[in-house]
Amino acid sequence: MGSPTRRRVLLAGVGLLAGLIDARGAMPRACAAEIKVYVFAVTSIRPHVLQKMLETALPGMLVTAFGRVGDFSRALEEAPPDAVIAAAPVLTAFNQKVEIQGLKAGSAQEDYLVVSESEIAPAQLADKTIGCLDLLGRKGLPAFVAGLLGLPREPAIQRVTKTEDLLQLLQFKRADAILIPERFLGDLQARTKMELKILRLPSAKVLRVGIAFAGNRQLVESALRALPAAVLEQLGVDHWR
Repeated sequence: MGSPTRRRVLLAGVGLLAGLIDARGAMPRACAAEIKVYVFAVTSIRPHVLQKMLETALPGMLVTAFGRVGDFSRALEEAPPDAVIAAAPVLTAFNQKVEIQGLKAGSAQEDYLVVSESEIAPAQLADKTIGCLDLLGRKGLPAFVAGLLGLPREPAIQRVTKTEDLLQLLQFKRADAILIPERFLGDLQARTKMELKILRLPSAKVLRVGIAFAGNRQLVESALRALPAAVLEQLGVDHWR
């Protein structure tokens, strides 16, 4: 049987292992909380509201929804997560490989619109100030917008962190036009009496949110694939590919 001291050590080890596994054979929340999920997405709700929704859908996981690209990029470097949810171009820009792509009505691409108070011809856009959500930071955003709009050079950019701030750029004449995902057009029009002009460009399409796995994919993939419809709607997708 061995010495009493050895038996006590063995019993303590068995007790510790039993405490780590619940009646269903799963790891408890204290351990699951080590699984980190980062989200940086264009939504109509505040980051903390989206974070609460995700925390409910991913019990026990440590979810952080970012509202500022600078905070997002620093967290990726300083405390890499197990999974990252963001628009595919954002993931790529921050050296995250898109492993799962979000779709909406079967399409991986989301249309963006140029919205202005006055008519603007496509050829004039390069000389205008464009308001845009700050997806890539001060250095990366102008080139992103130029490519999206098919411009020969980078336009002047006014960056904002919230979708509701885009309308103020037009109201206070801080931008000649704003760039928005089409799904936000109805809400934008409902919040203003301005007669907004809409410009659609064939090039103005952005890959929707995707998922990158910077850590342990096995621990988190199935839960992310099973996110409820209400969460997916906020992310601008309805299923994953």
